[in-house]
Amino acid sequence: MTAPFWFAFAGSAVILALIWRELGHIAHADEREAARLERLAEELAETTTEKDRLLIAQKLADRPAAQPPATPLAARAATVAA
Repeated sequence: MTAPFWFAFAGSAVILALIWRELGHIAHADEREAARLERLAEELAETTTEKDRLLIAQKLADRPAAQPPATPLAARAATVAA
């Protein structure tokens, strides 16, 4: 009578064991992108030459348009670059 429940429990445990490492990549993907944008924004704020500003602005523009800037500093850098 309870056999289907035991099979479901065991199957769930096996699937979880198989995808366990990938869950960390999914959970922290936004944090890595935010850190990258933060570094670019800091570079942009510290840069003095117009050529460097244009290169960093191009890197900032390479992110998908549907995503808003991750931090207020990145938002400021994106508006300065534009």
